[in-house]
Amino acid sequence: EIAAQEIRRLRKAISKEDLPWRVSESDACSGQHRGATPNSAVAYLTSDSSSDLSDLAASLQLLRRHLFDVHGQYPVIIFHDSLAPFHMRHLQSALGAGCPLSFQHVSLEANVSSEPSGA
Repeated sequence: EIAAQEIRRLRKAISKEDLPWRVSESDACSGQHRGATPNSAVAYLTSDSSSDLSDLAASLQLLRRHLFDVHGQYPVIIFHDSLAPFHMRHLQSALGAGCPLSFQHVSLEANVSSEPSGA
């Protein structure tokens, strides 16, 4: 439900005419779709471990290089349970300053039961 709400919020934001990645329909239809308003988002789930953050930063750089630079930008949502502001700045830097990125806090506590399912 949180992801759906965030995607709806981002869709509303990116549908505004003044955003830099929006282009006219004629440009989008002519194959010049770079920067067209997306109907999707890219979502990640991460922890604050150094290996997870390193892998995520590398993934964001590859996402920008191989998807955004070729097909236009999509909103990126990073779900996390404990990222500090400096982690968020580092990840935004890895993705690029002009790319739409948001962070959504979620609880990642495992609810593990010793009861077998269906018992």
